[in-house]
Amino acid sequence: MKRLAVLLSGIHYKLGHSACFVKKDIDYRYSFQNIKTQIYDYFDKKYIIDTFICTNESTVLDSLINKYSPVEYSVCSEGRNKKIVKVLELMINYSNNTNTKYDFVVWTRFDIKYLKKFTEFNLHEDKLNIMSILQGPALICDNFYAFPGNYIDDFYEIYKNVDKYGKPHCDFSQHGLKKVFEERFMVNYIYNEYATVSGLSSYKISDLNVRDFILNDLSSHSDFGMLKNTYETNLKYCNRNKCCTLDVSDDGVVHLKKNVINMCFYVWFGYNILLSGKYNLSFSILSDKIIKQQNNIGVKLHNPIRLYDDFLCKIVPDEWCDVVIDEITINAKDLLIFIFDGFDGELNVKIKNIRLIPI
Repeated sequence: MKRLAVLLSGIHYKLGHSACFVKKDIDYRYSFQNIKTQIYDYFDKKYIIDTFICTNESTVLDSLINKYSPVEYSVCSEGRNKKIVKVLELMINYSNNTNTKYDFVVWTRFDIKYLKKFTEFNLHEDKLNIMSILQGPALICDNFYAFPGNYIDDFYEIYKNVDKYGKPHCDFSQHGLKKVFEERFMVNYIYNEYATVSGLSSYKISDLNVRDFILNDLSSHSDFGMLKNTYETNLKYCNRNKCCTLDVSDDGVVHLKKNVINMCFYVWFGYNILLSGKYNLSFSILSDKIIKQQNNIGVKLHNPIRLYDDFLCKIVPDEWCDVVIDEITINAKDLLIFIFDGFDGELNVKIKNIRLIPI
């Protein structure tokens, strides 16, 4: 079986990091599951994968290493491009010392979320794959590279001299490598959009904790019973208008907190349902408030739109309430959500033991 080296470098965790004239928090845990699903699950069908890491010191470094299980890693306080050089050196030295040949190499950063599946990308395994040309004809994206093993030495030499090759074309030298890459390699742009990095639709690298609260995806949801959460536990996520937060505990309790007094949209979480059929839905709910029956509060399906809300009258504040909704007909690829958009006021809700049983 062929071998793949996955290289991860950059900052994996830092609060208040200054980048592109703004401060942001970086936490690899918000993108870990996405990288594992999009990159590792895609490539492990035909490659044995070894991981190499170069990153900063932090209080969660041990967690990072445990999750990714690299064959080699190093800690480095130098900048982005130096970390790329060092992670390439880790791979090259390991390859030489163990006589391990890598047929293909993928590099990316820790704080990235891929918005497209890799089956949607025009990936060529005999070329240097770059995501996109940017807003200028001489500028390229620098957040994903994939290339065959025979390109390793030249790629390493270019990044060791990144300012020499890139600075004449862009102050951010890595964006200016288009010319030298196209001179040295066959280059393939796998999702070319001619846009700024923030304008690319293939991935994003900021506000990774801001999202719609869909706790699974169709590719991961292949069976029923206890509905599975793919979110990282014990992390706080914000909805798109930042009026509520969500976190999932280690024991699977979903905590939804509405932080504003007025009614607002996107106060919900839910699950994609892959298979059509009839089901019994059961769960337990704990609320800090009485919740009255009104528009857009309850359990909602979308194909067609239906709202199940009879259970709301049984909720007593600060007491767990067990709920069973019998004989729900669900069509394929529907979205089942627990929605509280219509609630007027702040709200704390916890829901656990969510089961969807075919009948």
